[in-house]
Amino acid sequence: MAFGHARCAPSLQALITNGGREGSKSWALSHLRSSIANDPFVPGAERGALVKPLTVKPDRLLPASHGAKMLDQVERHLVEHYWTWATDVCARIDDSKPVSAVSASVDTFAWRLAAHFRSSGLSDGWIINFANYHLKFEKEPRSLAQVVTSAQRTALSGSGWVFLIPMRSRRGFNIPSNETFLTPRDFEAEFAAQFPGVDIPANRGGLRLTDASIDKYAAIEGVRRSLSGLRERLAASGAKRLLDLTSTAWVNPGGWTTKLGREPSARFRFSQLDADGGAAFFSPLSDELEASIDLLLSANQASARSAVVSSWSALETLFADEGDYGELSAVADRAAAILTCVYVRDAYESLAVGHSRNSSDELADELRILGVGQRAVLISEALRKNQPLSVNKVLGAVAVKRAADLTVATINATRNQIANALRRLYDVRNQVVHAGAIEPYGLQVTLANSSALLSAVVNETISFRSATGGDARQLAARAVWLLTSVAEEAMAPPSLASL
Repeated sequence: MAFGHARCAPSLQALITNGGREGSKSWALSHLRSSIANDPFVPGAERGALVKPLTVKPDRLLPASHGAKMLDQVERHLVEHYWTWATDVCARIDDSKPVSAVSASVDTFAWRLAAHFRSSGLSDGWIINFANYHLKFEKEPRSLAQVVTSAQRTALSGSGWVFLIPMRSRRGFNIPSNETFLTPRDFEAEFAAQFPGVDIPANRGGLRLTDASIDKYAAIEGVRRSLSGLRERLAASGAKRLLDLTSTAWVNPGGWTTKLGREPSARFRFSQLDADGGAAFFSPLSDELEASIDLLLSANQASARSAVVSSWSALETLFADEGDYGELSAVADRAAAILTCVYVRDAYESLAVGHSRNSSDELADELRILGVGQRAVLISEALRKNQPLSVNKVLGAVAVKRAADLTVATINATRNQIANALRRLYDVRNQVVHAGAIEPYGLQVTLANSSALLSAVVNETISFRSATGGDARQLAARAVWLLTSVAEEAMAPPSLASL
């Protein structure tokens, strides 16, 4: 949920260039000020100097203005120093201590580091494989600071991949070579240049596709989507030309091959459709749920630009009403309210399930027979009394600290982070729709964040409809009411688990 700030400022530059709508400049400035002020990696001595230039009035933030130039300086400073700041903070952590003994929030560090890795252009696939390697296969123990430095080297080592894909047939394409399409002679010349000494595969020409990603996992996914888009355009043209490609692509740098046969990975997943033994597959949902799922399923196959438009449209379908037009960004806040309650519920529920399965004490007996809301109350009470819970010493300890830290302040902070993530989706969508931006800043990382959040919102809405017959707007209203009651201290944080 947190965002890496070394890459946050350019999104504001995009707003200046493309024009803000519905207070987006004001929101973006406020969000960046708050993020910098609360970022554990930004040194205290730096915060004032970084935040002060962001006090400019939004209506004066024009491309050639003094405020825009000051914003540019903030961006440059963040980009130049953020990796160093993150590494310095990690270096001050004693890696020899168990997770439960570290005073800093492990969740916060994980979010900040992963967000910064993402913002620096590293894909989720790379981050997961990178973490697994250091946890399971690294022969010599390495400190967290050394691991972050290793990620930095990858992020700053450059980007760009060339994929050569042989064609088995190019019937109807009697055209000269260009940047992408290569005749047999030009394909073989390009192959020999990219892969000297390697036997040239049988071909009828081929495609040369490039991807600017930093890591190979993102590059493979990007090329799969490019091929999917190319096939869709060919089908939409109505032409009878045939483009028959091999499933294997040759890739440089590195001189390796990969299979491109399968479809691009799904961005949105709805596990609740498989609830009740799969009955939900054959039972109609409410109109707004059916419409939003259709929009998001289409976004699974679409380009990133189309996907952000469809994603925001799905949110409007679920939560907007007639009174929202002119202030549609409020839709993000309703979804964020639901997700905040889900976050709190899951924080308690993971501990309840773990203890009930791994212990035979009185608390475990009670947890096994009570509902989710009551279990949350019991776990909260156990944490208040420092009662030991039977959970894993690493991830379990993180989960204990996460639940123990659930206060009005931390819940509000979580709610704001989620809302900001969805508002960034709205800003990127506006740049695509209203400004015609081909590649708005933060397009890929914003879409990745939003995909996880929207999947969770739809799953929760399906579950709510199954249990109560209610719609998404009712669920949002209940979530807002619960959060308001907790903020006013009329209810305790565990009550959010009763969503």
